[in-house]
This record gives sequence, C-alpha cells and structure tokens, in this order.
Amino acid sequence: MSQARIKILEKELAEIKNIEKQHQYMNGLLHKEVDKLKKEIFDLKKENAIFKENLQAELLRGNK
Repeated sequence: MSQARIKILEKELAEIKNIEKQHQYMNGLLHKEVDKLKKEIFDLKKENAIFKENLQAELLRGNK
C-alpha cells in the first residue's frame, strides 16, 4: 500500500473515531433526557391517581 493511501486511511479512521465519540456523547444526552421524561411521567401518573382518589371521594360525599 502506498504512503498516500495509508495517509488517507489514517485520516478517515480519525474522522470515524471522532464521529463515534460524538454519537456516544449524543446517546448519553438522549439517555439523560429519556430518564428525565420517565420520571416526569411517573410523577404525573402519581399526581393523577391522587386527583382521581379525591374526585371519587367528592362524588361519594355528594351522593350521600
């Protein structure tokens, strides 16, 4: 293999490694965002359950 070809391949390899690093970083950010949204969904479900319980209690009181 010629020196020129080796240089081209080394440059391409360095660019690919850089892209891989960027992908790993973005993947980490996405995982953080997903975890944050999962927690938000969990909290909203919990809050919704409390509202439902309160509404049922109000309705039961209203029927008496």
